[in-house]
Amino acid sequence: MRTPLLTLTTCLLVLPAYAVGPLYEPVAEVVVAPGDANVPRGVEEKDGYVYLLAREGVLYTYDLSDLPQQTGFVTYDVPVHKLAARAGDGVLRHGNYLYAFGNAGLETIDVQNPAAPAPLGFNYDLRIFNLVRHEHYLIAAGRERLVVYSINDPAHPIVVSDLNFGPGELVWSAAVYGSTLYACHWWSDWQDTYVNTLSVIDFSDPAHPSVLQALSRDDQAYHLRVIGHQLLECTSNQVGLWDLTTPVQPVLLTAQVASGRVAAQKGDHLITNGTVFRPQGNELQTVATFNAGDSQRDGYPYGSAVNDSFVFLAQSKRILILKAVVPAGKYGGGSGTAEDPYQIWTAQQMNAIGTEPNDWSKHFRLMADIDLSGFDGRDGRPAFSIIAPDTDPAAYYYQGIAFTGVFDGGQHKLSHLTIRGTSHLGLFAELAAGAQVRDLGIEDVNVTGSGDCIGSLAATGRGAITGCYSTGVVNATGRAQDRGYAVGGLVASNFGDLVSCHSTANINGGVYVGGLVGDNWGIVARCYSTGPVRGGGSVGGLMGENLSIVEQSHASGPVTGDSYVGGLVGENYQGQVTDCYGAGSVNGVWYVGGLVGQNGGLTEAGRQAIVTHCYSTGTVQGQNRVGGLVGSNLAVVAESFWDSQTSGQTASAGGTRKTTAQMRTRQTFLAAGWDFAGEIANGTVDIWRIDEGKDYPRLWWEPRNP
Repeated sequence: MRTPLLTLTTCLLVLPAYAVGPLYEPVAEVVVAPGDANVPRGVEEKDGYVYLLAREGVLYTYDLSDLPQQTGFVTYDVPVHKLAARAGDGVLRHGNYLYAFGNAGLETIDVQNPAAPAPLGFNYDLRIFNLVRHEHYLIAAGRERLVVYSINDPAHPIVVSDLNFGPGELVWSAAVYGSTLYACHWWSDWQDTYVNTLSVIDFSDPAHPSVLQALSRDDQAYHLRVIGHQLLECTSNQVGLWDLTTPVQPVLLTAQVASGRVAAQKGDHLITNGTVFRPQGNELQTVATFNAGDSQRDGYPYGSAVNDSFVFLAQSKRILILKAVVPAGKYGGGSGTAEDPYQIWTAQQMNAIGTEPNDWSKHFRLMADIDLSGFDGRDGRPAFSIIAPDTDPAAYYYQGIAFTGVFDGGQHKLSHLTIRGTSHLGLFAELAAGAQVRDLGIEDVNVTGSGDCIGSLAATGRGAITGCYSTGVVNATGRAQDRGYAVGGLVASNFGDLVSCHSTANINGGVYVGGLVGDNWGIVARCYSTGPVRGGGSVGGLMGENLSIVEQSHASGPVTGDSYVGGLVGENYQGQVTDCYGAGSVNGVWYVGGLVGQNGGLTEAGRQAIVTHCYSTGTVQGQNRVGGLVGSNLAVVAESFWDSQTSGQTASAGGTRKTTAQMRTRQTFLAAGWDFAGEIANGTVDIWRIDEGKDYPRLWWEPRNP
């Protein structure tokens, strides 16, 4: 069991409701070729092509590249390609591969050329009813068993485990949350006895799953899906929602009448055959209804797929295609309250927020992925309007009205955000204490400033930022002596709570430069960064300077700087760094460390720099005060380690030297009081796990390596 971090209580957010409206409408259908008697079972899509898998084992490929230009309801009934498949119950796409499954097992199909799928291989290990992907694994639910395949090589799935549920059991569906696997199965004597069960399975080692408990259910769940910290189940006549706060003891919260057996997920919309739901606290809120025009009645789960523009639902006679309806207006709907936030559907609506200071205390919700390349200030196009901008860029401190509201990204993304200016640059210039931004991706960002406080999501964050990420470039080009103060891949200066966020952005700055945060005065937990970081002083893979709390986080990008250069934190001035690691290469001149460049500075009452339960593995190079873990230590480094072989350093100002083999041995860390999954001597929080002898310790929330 994992105990919530006490420092994160301010980030437990209640999702707002919003007005019900006609948010989706049927715009097209895909049917089998005229004259064919085949019955649709599953659907997937790639690059404008849709794949319909028929029960009889035929994979039809349709070219739908003209669908965005269609103005009325259209039927696609002429495939561009037909492939005889051995399996016909469903299909799942992962990258350039389709996995068709059914009575004949699992077939792998290459769709690198999306117009002409090509079969690669076949596994007959199981009669498969449903297939889900989790990290580098496929989990097949089928007759009497669950089979787990490794797709480290996605073209050639390999069985790694086979869990038997007993004679006559039909395992309909599965889903994974962290290290817990859920499976719904059914048994009957075909007379008067019908048994429906939700099994809770330990999946901490995919090669050896084991049933922890079995919960009795009143209906068959044909489809399971994890949404945040909740589990959705779809039966033949209802949709249920389970709470996974305690993963091994899920609690059923609510159930709503709905048809469809399967739910497509787009953002946090759950789209069944006629109803769109959204988890709302402990309830399922009905967002919209639409005329499905067909039903699913013949006893098997059906498939679904989504892309940026459309939702695809496999029905008993066709594939129904839905399109999100984009309302017109300054915003796309809503009134700006917690219960009815402003809805943002288009780039124009997103840009309008920054032009309306009176709305910066309101609630907003992103309803779709949005491309902001039309607001880049080039070739006569307008520049993007920063939300709560700095009204006096020449001033050292921020001057302006801060954003105090809530921006819910709805698990959507903003792409190609481009900002050029002086200081306090980012999507938000200033997030006030109490402001919230959550579940938002910022992809291919390009922010360039000539002054201070340069970030992608926010220049200064004083509120709660949860579940957000960035990719692209953040660049400070200012004063020659330091090229900008406080530069971060996500936030330049953080004074609030930054939880479950990450950045892969390329960062270039002057003083206090970090892959995720430039300088940190708040709480950073369960975060990571992987992009290259370059700066002058106080340069770190995750953050440049830390004066507060960093826990359960890591960084792996290369770091280059002059002084106070660290793989995780450049300068841990008066902060606490706990249960973290640095894995990137580090190159500097003064005060250079694999984890922290310098630990400790001028102390205040009750504030002392601490590094505990941390490690580093990256190559470390420098000229003065260089250490495998810490370059210079003026405070406390406890129960922490570095790999002397990979780092190239045999000394450190703090920490304990270990070989690579020792760093991949669990006992090395257990002896120092680290809390690992599966042991209780060091506590029950389960912070770390390790693939013994093969890998370094990893944090419990990280995806597993192949």
